[in-house]
Formats: sequence, structure tokens, C-alpha cells
Amino acid sequence: VRDTPEALLDADVIVDLSSKSGRLTRELQFDSGLFNLDEYILNLVRFMGGRKLKPESVEEISDEEDDPQLVEPLQWERIGKLAMRKSKRVTVAGFMLGPFLLQDSRKRKRKRKQSTRLKINKADERRPQEITEEELQRSTNETMRNVLTIHAILQDIGPANLFQLIINPASFAQSVENLFYLSFLIREGKAGLHLGEDREPMVYDDDPDQPQMRTHQHPESRQTVFELDMATWKRGIEIFEISEPLIPHRKLPQTRIGNE
Repeated sequence: VRDTPEALLDADVIVDLSSKSGRLTRELQFDSGLFNLDEYILNLVRFMGGRKLKPESVEEISDEEDDPQLVEPLQWERIGKLAMRKSKRVTVAGFMLGPFLLQDSRKRKRKRKQSTRLKINKADERRPQEITEEELQRSTNETMRNVLTIHAILQDIGPANLFQLIINPASFAQSVENLFYLSFLIREGKAGLHLGEDREPMVYDDDPDQPQMRTHQHPESRQTVFELDMATWKRGIEIFEISEPLIPHRKLPQTRIGNE
């Protein structure tokens, strides 16, 4: 559009089209697109296998009428199957949940009767063993007696192999006890431990009245941790062919349980 008259003609055409479109829009009937509840119910009943009723007869039916022809069962499963196509939920048997809802899910506490004797025995088991001063003194005296026994053996036989000295082939427990008693002698400076020429651990009597002997032969004193387990105990018996213990076998003391 270059000239003003042409622009005016185009404007007149647009105005005319707008007026005609408005008139046609006003003449349209929107009632045909509204949702008709009665028509929906009739189609629903017809889909479920019900009687074909006329629209005017639906308005005349009341809820209180019990005519068998009007209350015949409908096929509701058809609606359910149709709805399942649009649903992603898994179909469940809801009727099975009824009986389970009536059960009490709380756990019932069972009362267990315990005899009086059983309760007394448990009390005795938990009760700490009472150690009297006399028993403590007896245990201390026994430890000192065993330590002095090992010291006397060292003074009698001289330097001895550690395993041949402490191992009791008849008792692993007493072998561990012998090592424990020997540690007292070494700690108090009554005995010493060193590696011999063949790299065997040797135990010797360290006389405190002759300190120059220890200083000359063993200028350095060191502490070490020695572990004696069941495998080492058996291996020592096999290698050194130990059949009799150098430290005499001790009788097992009688153990007292409670106040008995």
C-alpha cells in the first residue's frame, strides 16, 4: 500500500469483516456443548446392561421405588475394566483385607515363670568372689615360693636353655606360670637372659653379690616381651625333646566356689 486511498479501502474491508464475524459469533448456540447429566446416566446404565429408559421416564423414578424392573443388577465390572485401561495401579483383592483388620497386631508378652532355685543360682553366678586377706596372703606366699624354687634350680644347674627350663610337657598352663615366675627373677636382677653362641635363649643366675660378673659379660641390660602360645609350647617340646620338666610339676590347688 503506497497511496492513502488504498489504505482507506483496506481499512473499510477490515471493519466490514470484523462486524460480520461478530454477528456470526453472537448467533452461535452454546447450549449444545453443555454437559447433560441425564444423558450421561442413561448412557452409563445402557453400557452396564440396564434397560433402555427414555429421558422423561428417568425424572419420574424416585429413590424410594422398589420395582424389580427398575433395580435389576448392573454389570459394574464393565466400568471397572474400562477404568483399568487408564490406571497404572495394580489390581488388588480388597475383600481379603477385611478379616486381617480385625486382628490385634500387638505382640502379647508371655510371662515365664522361673523357679526360685533358678533365681538363686543366677544371683550366685553374678556375685563377685570375695577374697579374704588370708587367701591373698596365701597366694602371695605361693608366688614367692615358686620364684625362689626357680632361683634355686638356676643356682644348682647353672645356665640353661629358656625352653628347657620353663616348659612342662605335661601342662601348658604351668609352662606359662613358670615364665611368669622367671620374669620376677629377671626384673629383680636375680637372673638374666641372653642369646648363646648358637643363638639359643639362655637363662643364667645373676648373683647380686658379684656385680662385676654381669658388667663384664653382659654390659647392656634390656627389657623384652616374650609370648608363649600353645604352638610354641608344642614346638619347644618337639625340638628340645623335653620329657621331664626341670621345674617340678605342681599339684592343682582346690578351687572354692562361692562360700562352699
